Amino acid sequence: MARRPLDRIDGGIIKVLIENSKTSVSDIGATVGLTRNAADQRIKRMERDGVIRGYTIKYDPSVVIDRVRALLFVYLETSMDRKTAARIDDILEIKFCALSSGDIDIVAIADSHSIPAIEKVRKTIAALPGVKRVALRILTEEWIDRL
Repeated sequence: MARRPLDRIDGGIIKVLIENSKTSVSDIGATVGLTRNAADQRIKRMERDGVIRGYTIKYDPSVVIDRVRALLFVYLETSMDRKTAARIDDILEIKFCALSSGDIDIVAIADSHSIPAIEKVRKTIAALPGVKRVALRILTEEWIDRL
């Protein structure tokens, strides 16, 4: 089934949900100029189409006990392509990802509950088409966290 293109109203709904994923459907509708029912139908369609893939929270990392954070340095065979970027974006543990200059093509930050889970993320990225190798560095102590 083909995904319907997003319009300005869909973008407004997404913007509201990014700011606060607990915003009521009535408030979302009012913000974008729709009834509650119309806003609910659009949200459900975007969920079904995979545009909205989940809801999350912002939390204070200092109170989360079982968290491992790591840097991943991704080296590509050739230049970056959108399919590789989309596949990395699908990995929930990836919290930050950017293209880099120099010999490292992509730098990513991953958060998970254990070192084996972070290693699984590394292996998942390493198995992507066009990826030459992935170097992993577990962060052992943090002083500043503004992510």
